Parts: sequence; structure tokens; C-alpha cells
Amino acid sequence: ALQLNPNHTDAYNNMGMALYDQGRFDEAVESYQKAVSLEPDFADAHYNLGNALKQTGELKQAIESYKASLAINPSDAEVLFNFGNALKNYGDFGQAIELYAKALKISPNYTAAQTNMDNAIEEKTEIDTHVATYASIAELEIGSAEMVSFTGGILNARGYHDAAIDRYKQAIKIKPDYAEAHSDMGIALKDKGELDAAIDSYQ
Repeated sequence: ALQLNPNHTDAYNNMGMALYDQGRFDEAVESYQKAVSLEPDFADAHYNLGNALKQTGELKQAIESYKASLAINPSDAEVLFNFGNALKNYGDFGQAIELYAKALKISPNYTAAQTNMDNAIEEKTEIDTHVATYASIAELEIGSAEMVSFTGGILNARGYHDAAIDRYKQAIKIKPDYAEAHSDMGIALKDKGELDAAIDSYQ
């Protein structure tokens, strides 16, 4: 089909789905990217691209693709659900909860959305409690470099490496000579498998 019509966006999207089902996620990403480059308002292709990017571990890019899909079709419960999952996996529980709630408003019997929202609320409450307790004991402001870095440590321990790295970057922006934040970011980068970046952070 693409030999006959190289600009056939549906063919690129469908080929992406076939590649995704085979576990060939990088190739699926390329096919979906071609579809959205040819047709920027192709909501399903943006959504499918988000799913494929999530499988490759590119959560930040996946989030942007889900955003693009919702900007075109804001009432798709499935997109809201998977966007929420990506944000939850990224450690952004607040926004994830909002998206699950929107999905449930559209589809009240969406059991998976309710379950994941409950889990996100529980996780957020537990982390917020740890952070508030530490702030009280250490007499630190929530927005201080030390508190931001502490939150990164909690997130990294729970496997939210990207979110943790973002927190350490924020801490370093607040306090560039904060050696502990550089070191802890190295740990998070190492845990994520980005060894060269981890070495730079340790150095």
C-alpha cells in the first residue's frame, strides 16, 4: 500500500499496530511518527505513538504524544486512562489522578481507571506524608533544595527513576553546589541504566 501511496497515513498507523503487536516497539514508533508527521491531527496515531514510546521507556515523549491526542479528541476515556498510567509511572500522581477522574466521568464503569486512581491516591498520600514528616523533623521548607532532593530519593526507591532525576535537577537548580543531590542523581541514573550520565553526575 505504501509503495502505491507513500503518504498513506492509515497504512503507517496500521503497520505501527502490527509492529507493536510483534513487540517491535522501536519500529512501531517510527511508523507512528511518520503517520503524525503526514497528518498532525491524527489523534489515534498520536495515542498509538504514546503507547509505543511508553514501551520503549521514553515516558516523557509518551506523555507529549498523549497530550497531542487529547488536544484533538479530549473525550477519549482510553487515552485519558493510558495517559494517566504514563504519568503514574513517571511519579506524577496528582495529574494521573485527575486524568483517571476524567476517564471515569466519561465512562463510569471503567474499573481499571478506578483501580489505578485508588492506587495513585494511596501512593501520593504515602509519599506526601513522608515528605511532610521529614520537613517537620528537619525544619525545612517544602520547596527547598534539600526537600526536593529528599522527594527524589523516595521516588527513586519506588522505581520512579525519571521523576526522581527531575527532582534532583530541580534541587541542583535551586542549589548548584549541592553535592548530595548530584550524587543521588547519579544513583537514579545508574538505576535507570544511563551509566555515562551517572558517571558525569558522580564526578
